[in-house]
Amino acid sequence: MLICKRHQCNSIKIKYLHKLASSLILFTFGKLNNALTLLEGDGMKTKYLIILAAGLIMSGCAVYEMPSSPHDHGGGTTVVIYDRPSIDAYVYIPDAVAEIIADRVQGWEMPSSYRYGSELTNYGWTRDSWNMPCYVKADFNGDGQSDYAYMFSAKEYEYDDWYLTTKLLIVVSDGWGGYELSLELILGTVSAPIGTPVEEYWAIGLLPAGTHTIGTVYNNVTVEKSVTLEDDGIYLTSLDPQERSVFYVDGDQTYEMAWDMGTLAKRKAAQDTERANRVIPLKKVPFSSFIK
Repeated sequence: MLICKRHQCNSIKIKYLHKLASSLILFTFGKLNNALTLLEGDGMKTKYLIILAAGLIMSGCAVYEMPSSPHDHGGGTTVVIYDRPSIDAYVYIPDAVAEIIADRVQGWEMPSSYRYGSELTNYGWTRDSWNMPCYVKADFNGDGQSDYAYMFSAKEYEYDDWYLTTKLLIVVSDGWGGYELSLELILGTVSAPIGTPVEEYWAIGLLPAGTHTIGTVYNNVTVEKSVTLEDDGIYLTSLDPQERSVFYVDGDQTYEMAWDMGTLAKRKAAQDTERANRVIPLKKVPFSSFIK
């Protein structure tokens, strides 16, 4: 019996794993009778255990195949069903990473893509499923393993205004097959009257290892700054040019190079109470930016 960190897991034995997969598909599309017919001859107990597994999967559980014990004379395959943490996100989050961030994002949501304006996303780089305004998968610490950065927001309404608080989390591999939280940073809260569409104030993007030129055109003046990264980093964009910065990881620590209209001041990234508690009126500063 496998015991998970959060919940006690239940295991069931079935003789034919391909029947499990087929029956789950049928069950998912509401064809319960077809699923039971497919399992004809396997016994009522097995049938309903499999249908139970299907229901658990649909409710957010994960199912894993494990080899049977050599002392199990009945043969078959052990399938472990485990209730994974619930996170309001639409990208795949590995179980080990979900265990780390789940409690930290309860009540938060991964922002929908429509909440990101072109000011946050048009910088000349290519967006794909691993490089989104709220999600970046790359190798931040240079160990050859995947690391992850996530953006989550929490929305509230008070009187005639809405408030949107944004949080950045960076999770890196620990070199031993696991993960650890490198950064949890609340960037602040943006606010506007209820009649104004809810819009994100910050976004992230992949800044690959190498040397890059980050440019800003503001008040008809172009300012460029060169940045060299040994490993992949994260570019934090904002509707305000002064809110932008570059995050990079050294070991298990995350550092921030804050943009100050042409200079990049390096500092260890950590939660700043003043930064977290500030409320910023939604305002779009007329500027453009590019990376090359």
